[in-house]
Amino acid sequence: GVQTCALPIWHLEEALEAGESPFTVRSTPAGVSRDVFEATIVRAEQGDIQAIRDCFQFYDASGNPDDPEAVRWLERGAELEDDECLDYLGDHHYRAGRADEAHACWSRAAALGNADSMYSLGRAALDVDRDDARRWLDRAQEAGHARSAYVLAIMAVQDEQHDAMVKWLDRSIELGDTEAMYERGAMH
Repeated sequence: GVQTCALPIWHLEEALEAGESPFTVRSTPAGVSRDVFEATIVRAEQGDIQAIRDCFQFYDASGNPDDPEAVRWLERGAELEDDECLDYLGDHHYRAGRADEAHACWSRAAALGNADSMYSLGRAALDVDRDDARRWLDRAQEAGHARSAYVLAIMAVQDEQHDAMVKWLDRSIELGDTEAMYERGAMH
């Protein structure tokens, strides 16, 4: 994980040798070299979207996608209207129980064409408005999201619409969903 309490001795030594305050040296995420980390931070602070995504991934790799540093980079990417950062930030808000904030992030990302956000909006709407859920899931599968077509197949089963179920299973298979492949094979 990220060291937050005490700086390792090499950080202190490097900071002092460079004439810097040891309290401003960033600790690096586990498994990331200091040089790569520092160079990525500089690019991210300059607004480089890929570097911002990389910074999020550095912290997300620690196993805690809700790490405050990971979230800080997602928020920075969201400010720049990056659809991936908006999608992940929506997921963060959803896990934290902030459905309205999640919906806002996913809506912004979906407007930018993010299929994962369209899927999340569809899943979130399932218990509230099945027609809205169906619309979002349909948009997501049109954008290539395999799981969306599979969920549409499940909805068709629930609605006792066999032909629609077969159509959505076949679309899900076309998009690469292995569970749909299994289900379709079991039908024969």
